[in-house]
Amino acid sequence: MSATVHAEAAPGLGDTSLTYAVGRVILGALYALGALGHIPEWEPTVEAMTMLGVPHAEPMLVIATLGQALGGLGLMLGLYTRVAALGLVAFTVIVTYVFHAYWALPGEAAVREFHAFMANVGLVGGLLMAAGQGGGRWSIDGRARD
Repeated sequence: MSATVHAEAAPGLGDTSLTYAVGRVILGALYALGALGHIPEWEPTVEAMTMLGVPHAEPMLVIATLGQALGGLGLMLGLYTRVAALGLVAFTVIVTYVFHAYWALPGEAAVREFHAFMANVGLVGGLLMAAGQGGGRWSIDGRARD
């Protein structure tokens, strides 16, 4: 005997799979556009990474940029959604620890970095929800199941 649980649509939202897909696309776009943003800021980013003690800063930035772009596109398209989301969780946790170490800073700098740190914690929460949910109906992953 098996029990099936059906989620109810929130009042006024209709098909919640569509709202989930829109959120997934927005979250993925944040990462994909962030990767594109590295290109015009390449040298300053490499310098910042070097100053923060990141070994092999330029190759690491290449890897991070490719991972961020591919993960973002994966989320946007709903292609290997769980893998993309978990990869972006790892990326975000590492970047947050390295670039937003508010606990090591004084005064206003600590406050500013604390806010960035907490924003990234929120992104990790959203990514974990995407990893748990998968692509959903409005995704390549969802179409592959049909």
